[in-house]
Amino acid sequence: MAVTRGVLLIASGEPWRQEAVEVARGIAHYMPGLRVTVFTDRMFSAPGIERVQVIQPDANPLLTKTIWMSQSPYDLTLFLDTDITICDDITDLFVLLDRFDLAVPHAPYRLASMGLTKPLPGFLSDGVPESFPGMNTGMILYRRSRRVKRFLADWAQYHVRLDDHEPGAPQQPAFRTALFRSRLRFAIIPEEYHCRFIYPFKVCGRVKVLHGRHPDMGLVAERINRSPYPRLGEGSLIEAERLLGRGDERPYGGIVSLAE
Repeated sequence: MAVTRGVLLIASGEPWRQEAVEVARGIAHYMPGLRVTVFTDRMFSAPGIERVQVIQPDANPLLTKTIWMSQSPYDLTLFLDTDITICDDITDLFVLLDRFDLAVPHAPYRLASMGLTKPLPGFLSDGVPESFPGMNTGMILYRRSRRVKRFLADWAQYHVRLDDHEPGAPQQPAFRTALFRSRLRFAIIPEEYHCRFIYPFKVCGRVKVLHGRHPDMGLVAERINRSPYPRLGEGSLIEAERLLGRGDERPYGGIVSLAE
């Protein structure tokens, strides 16, 4: 039986469904033939989306994502958040799963606390060194296997417990602990395949995936890919400022090339 591979999006609510449609459009443009499944709270259809599965979302949308990722219909799954913009063909990511169980990018904030206002509870911190960094769960590439299923179940369990401890807590602290305690072989996805451009970043070569929201994603892609050389970006802190309640939507930041 042929190995199936595809992209999974989880989009509860109309704004996120519309974002999922845009992600699917980018996938169809750069990777025609790659399957796309959307888990959502209402049936809909759109070009480029092969399958829509209606699910019962949790009150915390972050928990919805954690709990439902294990239900992917594919043998090899690329999970993407809906605020992802595809800028190029990234099917070579699936080659990583020839050697690894899972691949994930680093988070901009790699600290153990991952932005929590309280110290990590013991069930997450015990035995996990601070030198093991946090990951960004907006892009996760994974195999369907017993070991991965166990890891996803542990991640969900830790996240549910963390949400009880601090309602609305992000997924990353639980993911970090579950990954450290797992026996998975995992790879790190480089920033060129997952540029979290709202924060300061460093890239070299073509950026193929942008992660974040901006009024003009075409402008972001054009400016980031203006040079193939190693370069720094100061970031566009629209999301970060909004999350902090400052309301200061600063425009996309500049790029500093380190080699010409």
